[in-house]
Parts: sequence; C-alpha cells; structure tokens
Amino acid sequence: MSEKQDAVRQLYKSRIKELNKVNDGLLNKVNLLSWLRLILFVSLIIFLWRFTNLSWTVYLSISAVLAVLFLYIIKIHERFKRRNTHQEVLLKINKEELRYLDFDFGHAYDGEEFKNEHHPYTDDLDIFGKGSLFQYINRTVKKRPARFLADILSKIPDKKTVPQRQEMVNELRENVEWRQHFQALGRNTNQKTGDINNLLKWLEEPSPLKFGLFLKSLLILMPLISVTVLILSIFFLPIAWILAVVLLQLSIIKIYSKSIQKTHDDTGQVVQTLQEYIERISFVEKANFKSEHLKKIQQDFLDTSGTGSASLQINGLSRVLNFFDLRLHMLLNIAFNGLLLWDLQCLFMLKRWKEKNRNNLAKWFDDIDFIEAFASLGTFAYNHPEFTYPTLSEADFHLTFKELSHPLIESSKRVSNSVEVSGKGNILLITGSNMAGKSTFLRAAGINMVLANTGAPVCATEFAYSPSEIYTSMRIKDSLESETSTFYAELKRLKSILEKLKEGRPVFILLDEILKGTNSKDKLTGSRAYIVQLSESYAYGMVATHDLDLGVLETALPGKVFNYSFEVQIKNDSFEYDYKLKRGVCKTLNATELMKQMGIKIE
Repeated sequence: MSEKQDAVRQLYKSRIKELNKVNDGLLNKVNLLSWLRLILFVSLIIFLWRFTNLSWTVYLSISAVLAVLFLYIIKIHERFKRRNTHQEVLLKINKEELRYLDFDFGHAYDGEEFKNEHHPYTDDLDIFGKGSLFQYINRTVKKRPARFLADILSKIPDKKTVPQRQEMVNELRENVEWRQHFQALGRNTNQKTGDINNLLKWLEEPSPLKFGLFLKSLLILMPLISVTVLILSIFFLPIAWILAVVLLQLSIIKIYSKSIQKTHDDTGQVVQTLQEYIERISFVEKANFKSEHLKKIQQDFLDTSGTGSASLQINGLSRVLNFFDLRLHMLLNIAFNGLLLWDLQCLFMLKRWKEKNRNNLAKWFDDIDFIEAFASLGTFAYNHPEFTYPTLSEADFHLTFKELSHPLIESSKRVSNSVEVSGKGNILLITGSNMAGKSTFLRAAGINMVLANTGAPVCATEFAYSPSEIYTSMRIKDSLESETSTFYAELKRLKSILEKLKEGRPVFILLDEILKGTNSKDKLTGSRAYIVQLSESYAYGMVATHDLDLGVLETALPGKVFNYSFEVQIKNDSFEYDYKLKRGVCKTLNATELMKQMGIKIE
C-alpha cells in the first residue's frame, strides 16, 4: 500500500472515530429530551386532571405554558433526532469506504438493469453487473442519479466536455466533508422513483380544472360566508345555518371530486422526497464552488427570475402538498372542506405553482441527481490518489499510456503495461498463449478509456487520448430466442462495427479472438481480411488472437499493423506468466500442455 493510499484509509478511520464521538453526544441529548418530553406530557395530564379547582385564568395559563413547553421540546427533540440520523448515515458512509478500499463491494447495487449486450462496449468491458465498474464506483442510492451515472459511463462525450468533467470530479474529490454531507442528505429518506415521476408527469399535464371567474369567486366568497355564519351561530343563529353551509361546500367539493382525486394521486406521497431535494438544493446553494459547471448549476438554483431560490420554490410546493394531504384525515377533511373548500383551494395553489415553475422543477431534480452521480466519481478519485487524470490529444486517432492496469484489480496484484496506438487505421495485433493476459489487457485499456470519458482519473501513470466511439467484440453469446448461433451473432457484431466506420468518425476498437466459431482455415482467412479492412478505415485499436500466422500482416501492412505479445514460460510442466506486453509475435504456446494436464492424451 502506497503512502497516499494509507492517508486515505487513515482519514476514513479518523472520521469514524470523530463521528462516533459526536453521535454518542447527540444520542445522549435525544434520550434526555425524550425523558423531558414524557415528564412534561405526564405533568400536563396530571395538572389538567387534579387542579380544576384553580381559577380559570390560572388554570388556562399554566396549561398553556405546559402545552407550549411540551410542543417546543418535541420540536427540539425532532431536530436532534434528525441530526443524529444524519451523523449515523455519515458514519455508515465512512465505514463503507473502508470496505471499498479493500475491494469488498459485492454488497453494493450493481446496475444489472443497465446491462445491454447490444451496447457497443458496456457488456464486454464489465461496466454493469456483478463485479462491474459501476458497482465499484456507484455511491448513489436512488434510481434517478444511478441512471445519470449509467449514462455517463455509457455515452461518449466530446472533447470540450471531458475537461469540464475533470474539473468537477477534482473539486468533489478534494472536498470530502461537503461530498459526504451531500451524499448523506440523499440517504435520509426512502424515495420511490415512481413518486417523482408521477409528480413530473403532473407538471406536464394541463390542470384538470379551469379556474374561471365563477370558481375563483367561490374560493373567496364561500370561506367568508362560512366564517361569518360560524361566528353568528355562536351568538344567535340556529346551528342549522352552519350545517347548511357545510353541506353546500361539501356538495361543491363532490362535484369536482374526480379532478381533485386525480391531482392528489399524481402529487401524493412525495412530500418527504421533496424535503430531501429541498435540503440538498439548499446545501448546493450555500456551497463555494470553483468549477464552472457546478457554479452554473448553483446559479440556476439561485436565479429563478425574481421568484426566490429553487429551494424556496420547492418548499412552497411541499407546503401546499402538506395542506392537500389533510384530506386523508376524515374529520379534518370534513371540517376544512365544509368551511373553506379546502381541496379546491389547494388545487388552485398547485395550478399557480405549476404555471410559475413548470419549466424549472424537472431541471432542478436533474441537476441534483447529476451532482450526486459526479459525487460518486469524486469519491472514486479520492480513493485512488495514485491514479492519473488523462490529457487530451489534439489528434483524432490517439491513445498512449504508461504503466496502465485494470482499476478493478487490487493494487498488490496489478501488472502494468505501456503502449501507444496512434494513427488512422493503426492496429496493435496482440498474440499470446491461453491465460497469458490478452483479454485482461484489452479490458484494462477499454475500461480506462471509459473512466477517462467520465472525467475521472485512470489507473496509469500517464494517459493521453482522444475521445472516440468505442466498439468491442469480446464476449459474444448465442440466442435461442432469436435462433442465432454464436458465430452468426459475432458476424453481426463485426458488421455493426464496419457500418459504424462508414460514418467517417474515429472508432476505437477492441477485438478478442474474432471468428472463433468457425474452422481454423476460414477463421484465419476471415480475420486477415477483416484486419485489412480495418486498416483502411477510420478504426484504430487492438486485436487479440491465438493465430500466430496473422503476424505477417505487420510486413504486409507496414505502418498499420504492429505485433505485440504476451509470453508464458513452461518450467517442469508448470506455467509462469509475467503478464507483460512485449514487441513481436508470441513464441511460446501452452494449449497442448494444458490439455495434457487435464487428462487428454496427446501423441
């Protein structure tokens, strides 16, 4: 373990120690306030029961004081309880990071739902699924930000975007405390993505009610009539008058019940989630960002055309939805709707909020989820101080790296390699024995290029590249459902690469043992023809193969094909692999010896 890696580990340990200390103090306060709340409640009940002989002035005054104190202690108790919960989440985050440093991440969400065997590279490079790059990097806990991270890993950015991403990742990497607090705020609720999606869908739909002059007049006049009749009923009007007013307003609510119910279905059960977004947006609004993109997001939150910040606007929506949820309580529903046309009042407030913020809410949600996705990349960058931020090449067909290895292999087991592939149609032809490291090397090159595209550092000492489309053919599967054999599935994959190359844009390719589903003669002929075709196209990249005869292409296509290999040493019927890339065609094969060891008799 390097000194830099040890410093990262020590920081997490020191934060765990500090958080445990703070948490113990908060827990003591929460317990003390719980007892105080109980004592005040019991005191209030005893006082109300035993001291009715006091004068009404004294009786009501003391009762009011006890009640106010009780409610105040409840509020303070909830505040400390929330702080305690937040600290516990922070504690969990730091403990989890120690597990990630040990490459113990099998418990994490693996993004299996994002797997797509038809994607140009994610399936071959293990970007999603068990033991994947996504599973190792992802720190999001909700589906929306997880999908943002999946998109970042799956799509190729342009050259202008990569430096912006690097700036964001580096800033989030440096600010450990801010990043962890932001992550913790996202773990304090159990958000259901469907709730937010329903809310966003409601935002795009027209209001189910058109509040014309008649309806607006009712919303003003009926509550005034109700209050007036209620006051007069206390003094001299018969109770039947207020009952008549209540029944009239409940009848009005009944007329519009379908529109009311639909709106409540679309906007219900999201108040807790909105509160989470309010806290996180407010946290971003107060941050001191340096990177341009994060500052732009912050400014978008703060500048909402004079209507108040994004957190204030969403807080207004949350407040209205809280009012709207009063309809779920039967007695309150009857009282508020019978006296104030409450549901229609809420519907009108929601309509006004929608008209003012229709174009903002979805973007605010997206921006927060975007930051959470990049916070995951910031954590990854912080956990690997020995990794390097790539530099961008001016050339369109370029990849150079030194001491590159696979980021998902533990540092003590990594074997690094250095190579350059540069120029239109240039192909590195990599030969080698079974288990010598060809496939791992191809995946290491590919997965580091994916990391580079996200703006994260890569597992190398130097890395210069040009963002290009990435296409791979390494792990082809047959399909019983579509009646497709492995060989035909591979042909379709190879054809899709050729079709992509016809677009006239650079494509970085990684091919592992192509045409392996046919006989050796046709395989050699087809592989040779395919590599020649690649050398004449907009491709550049690496092709791994067992076919040593393909090595002649370096002579046949000078300056286009370059031979490299992984060797194996056979000593006393055992194999020794160094996993180091060497110039030239492979000279040692091990398949026969492996078959003998498996009990296959070979003459």
